[in-house]
Amino acid sequence: MDDKNFWTYTEISSDLDLSYTTVRRNIETLVYQKKIKPLRRMKTNKGHFSSVMDAKEYSKLKEILRKRLSVNKVDEEVESKMSDKGFFYLILLIPEFSKGRIKAGFTSRMDSRFNEHLMSAPTAKLIYSTPCQRSWETFMLAYVHSHGKKIRSEVFDVVDTKKLIKNLKTLFLQVRQRK
Repeated sequence: MDDKNFWTYTEISSDLDLSYTTVRRNIETLVYQKKIKPLRRMKTNKGHFSSVMDAKEYSKLKEILRKRLSVNKVDEEVESKMSDKGFFYLILLIPEFSKGRIKAGFTSRMDSRFNEHLMSAPTAKLIYSTPCQRSWETFMLAYVHSHGKKIRSEVFDVVDTKKLIKNLKTLFLQVRQRK
């Protein structure tokens, strides 16, 4: 919209350099909490109706989001410093279903992470874990993918888990020797 008395979700996300979903979710939450007024429907330049926020409410939104994001950035910096070291792990998700369906990933808190997986897969078994840097996670997931078929983001069907674990042990041994 040319008239900056009103802002659409898309314009707000572009202006604040945030994803559309993040903007929409935050606006819905803030409206529900009665911190900003509900959006209204208006016809845009293209002729279709869109939810818009007036400039006064947009100023309130920006202030609230800036405060939230500055706190989150501090938390992220602390989190990244604290959790760069952790563990790369393999979990056999459903042993009674498949000996090759695994979840692979990185965590800085192995015990609690495994317990979280047990909530959704109560028969899951931790079959491998080793100290690892967070920055290695993408490479390690690609390495696991080279041993099987990717099912979801960090879930794979691996033909031979024993071979994968043997290869991971060799790989980590070589990496540690180069340090």
